[in-house]
Amino acid sequence: MDSSGTLGKSVAGLLLANGFGVRIVTRKSAGLESLVAQGAEMVVGSFYDLDFLAEAFSGTRAVFTILPLDIQDTRFLEAQQRMSTSVSQAVGRSNAKKVVNVSAVGVGNPAIGGIIRGLSEQEQRLNEVPDIDVVHVRAAYFMENLLWFVPEALKCGVFRSPFKESVSVPMVASSDVSGLAATLLYDLDFTGKTYHRILGERTLSIGEIVTILKQVLGMPELSYESMDYHEAEAFFAARGCSPAVSEALVRLHKDINEEELYSGQERTASTSAETPFEEFAAYALTHQTEKTGQVSA
Repeated sequence: MDSSGTLGKSVAGLLLANGFGVRIVTRKSAGLESLVAQGAEMVVGSFYDLDFLAEAFSGTRAVFTILPLDIQDTRFLEAQQRMSTSVSQAVGRSNAKKVVNVSAVGVGNPAIGGIIRGLSEQEQRLNEVPDIDVVHVRAAYFMENLLWFVPEALKCGVFRSPFKESVSVPMVASSDVSGLAATLLYDLDFTGKTYHRILGERTLSIGEIVTILKQVLGMPELSYESMDYHEAEAFFAARGCSPAVSEALVRLHKDINEEELYSGQERTASTSAETPFEEFAAYALTHQTEKTGQVSA
């Protein structure tokens, strides 16, 4: 769960391609036909329904968990808490003994709020389940998040985001996170309650990101402008986010700007990933703009 999003679909696809049985636990079946055609079992229900989840997890060797983001949810943080409670209790009632949970860098820092706080609570609840082994995949900022801001850049020649121009950000492609999660599920060799940070191929400054976008988009005059936080909330709201989700997304960028989220994160071979931003941008931006004339997140 949840295989209706990019990460969940990717993990399920990797498992199926390597001969593993997969049960997709999802809130909606749309878009998952190809995975079912490859042999996946699919069960559809509410992530608030403890009985449904416990039954769905039963008979499995391992559970992959990720809290979905519904951008229209008007009570987003409360929804995170409710889903987290149901998931952890369902794992406890099932006979699954291994859990791979997608989380985020910054979890455990009491100064961090919004989305990260909800993920902190998810980790804590899963860690409290007895007699299971859990590994939390703590990911840095997803490269895909930048796709929010590209359509406006294509229209006006200015790349605008809530990031301060001076900030540097460790960014990771979702494909690297799904690859790590799938490997952990292949091997199931983790024990206890632990975590694995994945910081991406390297940390990039906003200036470096814009330079790469200039090349990939063929826009040598592309400039950068930082949104203030009120502008950013309005930006996300105009793209369909509820006030609660808009506020949470702005809080995420604010925590990065104030160096609360990624300070002290040491990069090592084990926390780095393969996909450079240049490669991600060349595919995700050029491929999509050629097909549609715009980029959608």
